[in-house]
Amino acid sequence: MTDLPPIAIIVAMPEEMTHLEGLLRAQGAVWEGTEAQGPRRFDRVTFRGLSLVLTTSGMGMVAAGAATEAVIGRYAVRAVLNYGCTGAHREDILVGDVVVGTACIAYDHGRLRPGGGFEHRPARLFTDGTHRDVDAFLAGSALLAVAEFVAGMGRWRREAWPEVRWPRGIPHRAPRVWFGPVASADRFTQDTTALRALHTRFATLCEDMEAAAIAQICLLHDLPFLTVKDISNNEFHTVSTFDEGGTFTALESELGKRAGAFLFALLERLAVNEGLRTER
Repeated sequence: MTDLPPIAIIVAMPEEMTHLEGLLRAQGAVWEGTEAQGPRRFDRVTFRGLSLVLTTSGMGMVAAGAATEAVIGRYAVRAVLNYGCTGAHREDILVGDVVVGTACIAYDHGRLRPGGGFEHRPARLFTDGTHRDVDAFLAGSALLAVAEFVAGMGRWRREAWPEVRWPRGIPHRAPRVWFGPVASADRFTQDTTALRALHTRFATLCEDMEAAAIAQICLLHDLPFLTVKDISNNEFHTVSTFDEGGTFTALESELGKRAGAFLFALLERLAVNEGLRTER
């Protein structure tokens, strides 16, 4: 066992959390208890000496930020991990692929200028009585190094995306891991011109609705953060896990599956690293 503070794991939806929970239970993780605070539930889990706190935030930037502040305040965690589904910003990043966020960008932060043009501005943080601008929230370097090790070893469960709704004309393949910035906002971009513009401006590989908010709270608390996303929709190929009404299709069971598997492999490596430090 470790005396170190827990690591928090935050996802937006139960459909995403179920994949990590299943892997943890299958490998002997122990559920120590469940606690509630207002609308939130926190599962305390021990896995190979790691102390974990799992929580589901709900979708959106405010929900994600609130859940992050709550778990930090209640459990004094030492790091925060996030995973879940996301939409691609490039044609070659296909459904089932995994994106490890090297940075998170709140791309919808800015002002609408006279005439209708949107001017992006850096996120403004208020700390110690002063404001400061932050262009991007960087991933924790040590966590990123572990993710690079996991990706290089290739031992995480890389189950291919079902051929149903696979983009036509592209050979079916196993998931690939990409490293790069993740964009976040309370919007779901489906216009391909807008997607290309976002990628051109920020070099982002994908977008979600939570990661930058979680990363911002972690920065305020000086905590390492990492997000791992898997692609559930690529609008360049009109491939989406969501219907026109914005609700899930029959493929909702795929949401977060590969990101959850990658994060599980990352936890396994963190447990090994802590064991080595303990032995020394």
